[in-house]
Amino acid sequence: MWSFNQKLEEHDKPLHMSLVFLAVALTLLLAQTGLLLYLGTLVTANESQQEVSNVGILQLREAFDDLLDAESGQRGYLLSHDENYLTPYNRAITRIDGHFGKARQALADTDNKTAVAQVDALLLLKILKLAELAETIRLGRTANFEGAENLLRNGTGKQQMDQIRTIMDELLSNVRLQHKLLNESSKNGVHWAGYLVISTGAVLALLVGFATLLLLQIIRKHNHVKTQLESEATLDSLTGLPNRRLLLQWLDRLMGQALRGESELAVLFLDLDGFKCINDQLGHHVGDAVLKTASARLTAVLRTADLLARNGGDEFVVVVSGSATVSALQGLSDRILGALSQPLLDELSTYALSASIGVAIYPEHGTDVTTLLKAADTAMYEAKRLGKGRLSFAV
Repeated sequence: MWSFNQKLEEHDKPLHMSLVFLAVALTLLLAQTGLLLYLGTLVTANESQQEVSNVGILQLREAFDDLLDAESGQRGYLLSHDENYLTPYNRAITRIDGHFGKARQALADTDNKTAVAQVDALLLLKILKLAELAETIRLGRTANFEGAENLLRNGTGKQQMDQIRTIMDELLSNVRLQHKLLNESSKNGVHWAGYLVISTGAVLALLVGFATLLLLQIIRKHNHVKTQLESEATLDSLTGLPNRRLLLQWLDRLMGQALRGESELAVLFLDLDGFKCINDQLGHHVGDAVLKTASARLTAVLRTADLLARNGGDEFVVVVSGSATVSALQGLSDRILGALSQPLLDELSTYALSASIGVAIYPEHGTDVTTLLKAADTAMYEAKRLGKGRLSFAV
C-alpha cells in the first residue's frame, strides 16, 4: 500500500510542478498586466494634466486680452470723450472674472500649487488695474479729464501691466516645466513597458495580442507627445510661423533642389522699420499685436510654394522657390511693401511702419545657407541706409 501511494506521489510531481509553474506564470501575468495598465493610465493621466493646464493657460490669455481691451476702451474714451469707446471696456469687465475663475480651477485640478498662487497674484493685480481704469473713467465722466490724465501719467497702470506680464511669463515657464516632467514620466513608462514585455515574453504568449495593442497605444501616445514637442521646437510661439531652426532646414533642402536644377531659389530678408518706436512707446502687447498682424499680411501676399519664417524680433525671412527672377522678386517686394503700407492696428495711424527688404539669389550671392542669409541681411541694411521702405539686392 505504501509503495502504491509512493508511486502516485511520484506521478503527481510533474503535475504539481506544472501547477506551481502555472501559478507563478499567472502571478507574473497578472503583475505584468497590472503594471502595463498602470503605465497606460499614467501616460493618459499625464496627457490629461497637460490638456487641463493648457485650458488654464488659454483662459489666462483670454483674461489678459480682456485687460488689454478694457485699457484700450479707457484710452479711447479719455482721448475722444466719446462714451462709445467704452464698449470694449464694458464687454471686457463682464468676461474677465469668468476667464480667471476657469483658469484657476483648471490649474488647481493639475495640483500645480505654484501656478495657482501665480493666478491669485494676477487676480490681485487685475483688481488694482480695473480699479485704476474705473477711476479714470469716473473722473472723465465728471469732466475732470485733467485729473484722469494725471492719474494715467503717474505710471501705476503701466507698472501693473508690466507685473502682470512678468507673472504670466513665470507661470508659462512653470507650466512648461511641468509638461516636461510629465513627458519624461511618460517616456520612462514606455521604456519600462518595453522591458516588461521582453522579460516575460514567454509567459505572455497567450496574451501577446492584448499586450501588443496596449504597448502600441502607449507608444502612440508617446509619439504624439514627441510630435507636439517637435512642433513647439520649430514654430514661433507668437506668430505661429516657422522659426529660424525650421527656416534653416527648409532652405538647406531647397538648395539641394536648386543645385540639381529643379527650381530657382532666392531669399528676402525683411526688417520692420519703425517697430522699435512702437514697441517702446506703446508697450510690448502692441508690439506683439503688430508682429502677428504683419505675419498675417505677409502670408496673404505670398504664393503657396513660398515660405515665411520669423527670424527673431521684428525680422522675417521669405524663401522664394520655383521662379526667382529679378522681376518676380521685385513684384513680390512691391506686394509686401503695399501690404504693410496701411496701419497694422487702429491705434497706429500716427506711426509710420514700413519694411526694409534685402534680396539674395542662389547661387549668385551664396552657395550655402549661412552665406545666402548673410548676403540678404547685408542687402537689407543697405535698404535701410538708402532711406528704408524699399528693396535692395545683394551685390
